[in-house]
Amino acid sequence: MSSRRRKHAVEYALFRVLAGMTRALPEGWALRAGGALGWFAGVVLRIRRRDVDRHLEISFPELTPAWRGRTARSCYAHLGRESVAILRLADADSRDLVARTTVSGLEELRA
Repeated sequence: MSSRRRKHAVEYALFRVLAGMTRALPEGWALRAGGALGWFAGVVLRIRRRDVDRHLEISFPELTPAWRGRTARSCYAHLGRESVAILRLADADSRDLVARTTVSGLEELRA
């Protein structure tokens, strides 16, 4: 097995373990863990962090570097939480989805 295939196999195994853990944990814990994992990816591992910082500087030049840093960290945590939520949706049935869904303005649409 090539080193690239081995790396992909390890990444996939890690993904499967994390996905299984997020499904096994209570929802609140899983979402907090996802937020922590997202924070870890952005702050410690700095995955694509240089790009994120540059894009925030381009988009918000008038705001302080501290604000942009907080925003980047918050975005990574949000991405982690949403990733967990999506993984958990794979186990949801139609009743779960309906119970979680709120539609605003449906009366106006029907009218």
